[in-house]
Formats: sequence, C-alpha cells, structure tokens
Amino acid sequence: MAALAKRVVLLGNGKPALDCLSVLLEQEPGYSDALRELVLVLVDASNTNLGASLQGYCEAKGVPYIATPNVNDENVLRQLRVLKPDLILSVNTFQILKKPFLDLAPDRVINFHNAPLPRYAGLNACTWAIVDGRKEHGITWHLVGEGVDTGDVLLQEVFPISMSCTALGLIMECIRRSKILFAENLDDIVADTLERKPQDKTKRIFHYQHEVPCGGFVDFRWNYEQLDCFVRGLNFHPMPNPLAFPKGEFNGQAFYIDKIGPAKENSIQSPGTVVALGKELVVAIADGAAQLLEVRDAECKRIPIEQFVSDYGLSVGDTLTGGTHA
Repeated sequence: MAALAKRVVLLGNGKPALDCLSVLLEQEPGYSDALRELVLVLVDASNTNLGASLQGYCEAKGVPYIATPNVNDENVLRQLRVLKPDLILSVNTFQILKKPFLDLAPDRVINFHNAPLPRYAGLNACTWAIVDGRKEHGITWHLVGEGVDTGDVLLQEVFPISMSCTALGLIMECIRRSKILFAENLDDIVADTLERKPQDKTKRIFHYQHEVPCGGFVDFRWNYEQLDCFVRGLNFHPMPNPLAFPKGEFNGQAFYIDKIGPAKENSIQSPGTVVALGKELVVAIADGAAQLLEVRDAECKRIPIEQFVSDYGLSVGDTLTGGTHA
C-alpha cells in the first residue's frame, strides 16, 4: 500500500519563506515517508516592510494561498481545518501563533528562527548578537509551543560573524544558511525523524520588538570595538531601519552614524572631542580615536562628511555627545 503524502502548509512572508517555498516546489521527496503535498501557503500580511513578496511568487507560480494580517482569525482557522495539515512550516512569521492555530497540526508546527536558540529568542536577534560583540551566531529550526521560541530544537547551525558584518549582512547570511539547512533536511522534517532537543532555559536570552540597544544612543566613552559593534548592529542599509539609527548630538542637534573606522592616530582627549576635520572626521573615544565615515543628518538623510561638518558648524575641539541617554 502506497504511503500517504503529508499535507504541508507554509506560513510566513519575505525572502526566507520564499526560499523555503522554492525548495518545496523543486525538490522531490527522497523516500516514501517523506512524501508531501503543499496544500496551502498562508501569507503573513501583518508586516509590509519586507523585501521579497511571497504572495506575488504564489500568484506567478499558481500556488494556492491565503493572505491575512491575522493568522489566528477564526475564518482562517476554519479554512485550514478543512485542509487537515500534517505539518505547518512557519518561516519569517511576525505573529504569535495561538493554541487554536497550533492545534491544527499538534506538535508538528515548525518555525525558523535566525538565532542559535535558546540565545536571542524574540526579535532583532542579529542586531543584538552584533551589539553584544558575539563572535558567532546561528540559525535554528524548532518546534512551536505556546511560549515564544521555546520549543524543542530540531536543526541548528552555528557560524562565525565577520568583523565587518552589519545587521543586514547577518540577516542575509542567516537566510542563506536557512535555505541550505532546510533543503538538506526536508525529508526528515516531513517524516518527523529528527531528534528533538529541549532548550536549556538557563541560557535563554530574549528581546522584545520595543527594545533598542542603549536606547539608540552612541556613547563615545566606549572603546572602539564597542562603538563599532553598536554602529554595525544598527546598520540595515539599504533596507529600512526597523529599530533606530545610532544617534549622537552636537549643540542639541541630532545626527546619526552609519559607519566608523579606526583613526590613523590615537588621542588622549576627552571622549567625544573632535580631533581632526576635513575629508576625515576623527573623534576621541575611550581607547584612542575613531573616524566617522558615514553619517546622517537630523532627518536621517545620508550626507557627505564635508557637508556634515559644514552644516553642523564643527570645529576641532568641539565635543560630540551620545545624546541624553548616553
């Protein structure tokens, strides 16, 4: 008797979900227990600030889908109950999946998270990892329970963070690796043959959406590594910044920093003191000095360093501050 195909629903949006959908559509099952049928794509329409459109891809490929800003809505649940999914894959979902939704596929709702759980559960994991000065990061596929990012780990990969990596760069690296890990293990995900590893709750780090590192303010009393990690961890260019630009102030006027670099000379002046001007803007910090290489004005518009110096009336010896929260 032929094995019955597992009925699969894909939930999410953006490039991570689109990548997994492409794997589902292109990759043939390797053995009978991995037979599957993609019965629906559930597009999470609660976040419109995403790059790739999962809905547009479904329309182009003729894949059945439902787009909804509320996946827990009873009308959505009713349609899903008719489909009787065996497996639900949650990829880049920005909503909390409540018990009625989880009951659609008991103990078979699997989520992708762009961090090495239990570290950096919650949101903006890539930002926090860089700001915290981590030397490595990771990705996790895990079961979904009623807690946020608390379910058993099924798959995990840890990799180094480059010294120049920005938040966007780390996000894209997580997405790239997630597709590979998903494709390599899809048969076992469908067949439910992966080992389930409970998370160590003592190592859990969690951040909410409203949390912003240091309130978004730089502190020139940091050493170079701390300042560089903070700036890179809040750099999402050229995508929209979902958190905050690293903020400083001069004479009560805000400015923002996109990139710094090491200065050619050290300084023993007070942190925040402007040490050199011209094509280079060098500022004293705790362990020497740093160049401000890319900045934004008070309206968060990127401007050349020379214009920044002119517009803000900077002179050598002036003091830049990290704002009222530094």
